[in-house]
Amino acid sequence: MGLMTGFIYCLDRPGLSNSSADGSVVELDDVARCLAVGDSFSGSAHTSELVKESCGDHIYGVQNALSEAVLSTHLEAWKAEQADLFVTLKGQELRLLGDGRCDSPGHSAKYLTYNFVDAETSKVVHSIQVQVGEARMSFVFSFMSLPAPSQMEKAGFVKGLDDLRRADLKIAAITTDRHPSIRKQLRDHEPEVEHELDSWHVAKGLQKKLDAASKTKECSSLRGWIRNICNHLYFCVALSEGDVTMRLSVWKSLTRHIINVHDGHEGPFHTCLHDELPPHEWLDPGTPAYQKLVSIVLNPRLLKDIEQLSTASQTSCLESFHSLINQFAPKSAAYTPSVMRARTQLAILHHNENVVRDQATDASGNLQFHRKLPKSSKGWEVLCPVKTKATHKYVQKLLVASMEECALHSYCFMKLRKVSPQPAPMSAACPRLHIDVLKAKRMLRFKK
Repeated sequence: MGLMTGFIYCLDRPGLSNSSADGSVVELDDVARCLAVGDSFSGSAHTSELVKESCGDHIYGVQNALSEAVLSTHLEAWKAEQADLFVTLKGQELRLLGDGRCDSPGHSAKYLTYNFVDAETSKVVHSIQVQVGEARMSFVFSFMSLPAPSQMEKAGFVKGLDDLRRADLKIAAITTDRHPSIRKQLRDHEPEVEHELDSWHVAKGLQKKLDAASKTKECSSLRGWIRNICNHLYFCVALSEGDVTMRLSVWKSLTRHIINVHDGHEGPFHTCLHDELPPHEWLDPGTPAYQKLVSIVLNPRLLKDIEQLSTASQTSCLESFHSLINQFAPKSAAYTPSVMRARTQLAILHHNENVVRDQATDASGNLQFHRKLPKSSKGWEVLCPVKTKATHKYVQKLLVASMEECALHSYCFMKLRKVSPQPAPMSAACPRLHIDVLKAKRMLRFKK
């Protein structure tokens, strides 16, 4: 058994061990395993038979010392994966999907991760993490001028696009949500890149407006039409096949179809394509409900969005990836910048390894499905294919690399080493008063 500045190499069993002052033993490979799979010690210690409750405090100290070594292996693994992706994608005209994900709900997020996905392979090709203070200082906004996530999303998008340019990748088109700052950025500074909008995001905003209108007494008759109207938006995109004039004509025909007029529509789409319909509760053109509907579906901003909808790319795989990040970096937990970045990289490695999986079959060879009742469907059941079991080959590679990294360096070296420079804390953006001034302010209200 050899000793190297705090590390003990156990020859009779795999892994590294570190003995604490009270004699308890911590398996360092268990710590590396927690970090390699994106788990936390607090969440896994109670199920592990290898880690005793008495050494909980000690393992946190060991984890802090090991974290930089393990995080460096995560970074190297992602860089190697990304380099291979860039070699494959170089020379192609890429169609990318882009969207941001905040680390907490609402406008109180500390981090935003902006991710770019290749629409053809559905693999994540680049990811940028932005801290709230970085965005504020980058755009020289006042401290409370705009909601922080709005600034952070544009900052991540711009930086990520610059990184992809430097990697010599040719971006032909990009599909995003309706973020105003990103639309302006592409319109003014990237005119050669075709900017398209995701249909789901537009339909989601439309549904919110229709839901709000249907809750009023005079417009309650709209409630039964909301699902059909949102489905009609997808139908417009599919039928038009990129013809914007046809798409708008199909969309505007909705205002006539809903009052039981099915021909003589404006534009190239003259007649509805459906067969004769059974009796239905059509709207009356003279009612407030119909007038409200027309004001929503013919809103100039919505019509402009519909013109820009993507016919080939949707961000559904990107939304699924953001849900996957929640397994590695839950929004209920707080992380340092380096740990948050490493957990996102773990999610990327898992996603890219498992994004293309076959549909599972039963013993008879029949394709398997499962029933889902999404919250967004409001009572409408959907049937989804069951995929084959996910693989985790990347975990073993990370474990081996982490243990090799630990074996190469001393405990003190790893404790002091930093993988990458960290952004300034959020408090750095705030002016700090002298302690005497703060004391004087406090004494005006309290006795001590």
